[in-house]
Amino acid sequence: MLSGLYSAATALSVAEHNQELIAHNLAHINVPGFRRSVVAIESFDNTLDAYYNADSPLGHGSQIAEVATDFSPGNNVETGRKLDVAIIGDGFFTVQGPEGPLYTRNGGWQVTETGAIVTSTGMPVLAQDGPLALPDGLFSDQLLIAPDGAVSAGGQQIGQLRLVTFADLSQLVPAGTTLFTAPPEVIPQEGNVLVRQGAREQSNVSPVGELVQMIIAMRQHEAAQRVLHTIDQAIQQNTNPQA
Repeated sequence: MLSGLYSAATALSVAEHNQELIAHNLAHINVPGFRRSVVAIESFDNTLDAYYNADSPLGHGSQIAEVATDFSPGNNVETGRKLDVAIIGDGFFTVQGPEGPLYTRNGGWQVTETGAIVTSTGMPVLAQDGPLALPDGLFSDQLLIAPDGAVSAGGQQIGQLRLVTFADLSQLVPAGTTLFTAPPEVIPQEGNVLVRQGAREQSNVSPVGELVQMIIAMRQHEAAQRVLHTIDQAIQQNTNPQA
């Protein structure tokens, strides 16, 4: 009976965590380049068994095995804005983070007063030879970005976008809403992708799909609550002869 209590309690915890993750996805549905998070659930006894390398009894409940990122692409939407750039294919833009390069699919950029091309949070966009910037006297409406990532303005070449990809995307670690970092041992490869100026890639969150998952998580939560209530009543009847 106590095993049943624990199983129901862990099921409640998993359902609540899943609902929080779904709510997080829905909250970022309109953020360009956002990648939804998904959970993998496994029985707690399997995790315990792997930890101790020994057989363990069944019925120890469940837990979140992993929170992973779904890297499937979002839809590209035409904006006509010169500083909006979308990637076609499996790749990332490279930007300069506080502690090294970061990777993103969010191509909504801005130009600073000094001509630097930066992300919406002010991180410099990187070309092959360093941060990308407009030369003095040139403006963003003169910016042209070719499908291969070559950047020019006013008829002069100003850089080549640093486009990268990774053999195993699951090794990337979230470093912000639309940013990812790679562990030191993970080496980025040159991205064989195309870019599209005047377009933005939307998030890959499906509102209908997330709402369906939220309903499932709510049903799981309700079922676990009913189990807890039933076990609680059974315990009271067995420990209170007058009940």
